[in-house]
Amino acid sequence: MSKLIELAKKIKALAEQGVDGEKETAQRKLEKFLKDHNLTLDELEEDVINPYCFYITEKQFKLFIQVVANVINRSKVSYSKPKKNTIKLHCTLAEYIEIELKFRHYWKDYNDQLNVFFSAFIHANDIYPESSSSDREKITKEELERLHRIHLLATGVVPTKIHKELGDGKETNI
Repeated sequence: MSKLIELAKKIKALAEQGVDGEKETAQRKLEKFLKDHNLTLDELEEDVINPYCFYITEKQFKLFIQVVANVINRSKVSYSKPKKNTIKLHCTLAEYIEIELKFRHYWKDYNDQLNVFFSAFIHANDIYPESSSSDREKITKEELERLHRIHLLATGVVPTKIHKELGDGKETNI
């Protein structure tokens, strides 16, 4: 059973059995959880396999399928595409919630890391203007850590070789 469903069930138990303000707070949290995931209390108790739709772009598809395979613990994933950017899967409610939350988390992290890689690629290939000392600003600790990650990643990037044809038809490395 998904840790998320277990957590929701614990919140539900607290909402039913809690003392004083605990009960009300747990009830509000449970209602928010159910609303955020478009669920009912009845659905929370079920382990039935139902069709669920996910809205995924083409860029997100490969990562999404990896997350699904991880959650359902199968290397082959069966799905249908009823519409563009829509993936329909048959899974339990617990799996649906776990897929949705994990995918959103990994997609955000993937994009953050892709931005770091982009900077490392630019650095490794020296594709930026030379800056003067007046262009430099005071760097925060977080930006310094980010620059360090970029530098480490850039050491593993193989620079792209560009061949430029000169007027006489000969190629020259830039």
